[in-house]
Amino acid sequence: MKTTVLFRMIVLVAMVFAGIANTTVKAQGNNFITNEEKVDDLVVSKVIYRLDGSLYRHMKYDFTYDDQKRMSSKEAFKWDASTEKWIPYFKIDYTYSSWYMHAGMTLTGLTTHLLKRAFMN
Repeated sequence: MKTTVLFRMIVLVAMVFAGIANTTVKAQGNNFITNEEKVDDLVVSKVIYRLDGSLYRHMKYDFTYDDQKRMSSKEAFKWDASTEKWIPYFKIDYTYSSWYMHAGMTLTGLTTHLLKRAFMN
């Protein structure tokens, strides 16, 4: 059982590093500027602007935290220039127990389980 949990954790870490590396490579070819709003050293909102001669709204993220300063939800919005409004893109809700962190993702009304991983005490 410990081998299975260890293997899952190694796979999860590898996937995270691959995702970060992929995002870094994509971001190098594009010009984006980020503005973060913090409350008590926690990022509660992040707006990403695209720099293409002028600044254009691109994405917005809103974060909520529980009383232990763990992220409880992350909501993403895309900017719709025609209506000049933020349009919901996806939302991830995180729940915690003593052994697990579970994340459920909602994308245009479709809910799927995104991640479930074991924490070692």
